Amino acid sequence: ISFTGRIMETWEAPDLERHLPLMEEIIGKRLDAWRRDYPPPSEDLFHVQERRILKGARRFLREEEELSAARTPVAVELPVGMESRGGRDGHPDPVPVRLPGGGTIRIRGRIDRVDRGKKDNALLLTDFKSGQASRFRYQAADPTIGGRQFQPVFYRAMALAWAEASGRGEKEVGEFRYVFPTSFSSDAPVLYLPGQMDACLPFLERAARLMAAGAFPATDDADRDCRYCPFNGNICPKVEEQARKMAGELAEGADPVLDPFRAMRGYPGRG
Repeated sequence: ISFTGRIMETWEAPDLERHLPLMEEIIGKRLDAWRRDYPPPSEDLFHVQERRILKGARRFLREEEELSAARTPVAVELPVGMESRGGRDGHPDPVPVRLPGGGTIRIRGRIDRVDRGKKDNALLLTDFKSGQASRFRYQAADPTIGGRQFQPVFYRAMALAWAEASGRGEKEVGEFRYVFPTSFSSDAPVLYLPGQMDACLPFLERAARLMAAGAFPATDDADRDCRYCPFNGNICPKVEEQARKMAGELAEGADPVLDPFRAMRGYPGRG
């Protein structure tokens, strides 16, 4: 994100040879700060990680160079309904997302990156992830992966509200993508097209119904949802036991308040 912001200031298209030194400079400063705050177990291990990150950065820059023929970055870390960072202009208020049943929720956040398509002037949205793509693959039958993944819908609503309030000409979002620049397995981006974003809305409505009822159920899959959480065993003790109880309640319980959660997770229920 820092790299994209820097080259946006000069209106330059990404170029591997010209911009690799800038990318390495930014990474070097970040790694130095990281090493000061979190001393590595050994210098050898640090340099292994450093080489992997630099390799991923080179791959990312090469891909950016190829993409620049079709898109132009117009904003990074765009705030919507949140305080600006570094003077970036965004949208001052939370924005509405209309649900299929007629209701509305309001959201706020920051969009990692917004591009404009050179062919159709549609907005193209990017969220950068530090993990691997396997956790984010689009599934037609379960587009939000059990109610875990609403960013495509949220980013679209925020970007369109920003474009309208700013007097920009873009009226559509052409795609949302998850990008994995630090993945060691060279994961390709995961794309959501407009129809796939629309498919998330019924799942979002179910999540809204849960919250409106004051229901915030525990996960039914601790291994998937809690494995890397820093609060596992601290704020949330015995997460495996809680997950087993929730799975049993979703599979065999009769509480209708949990029906939206049953539907999101794929259990029988009224949804």
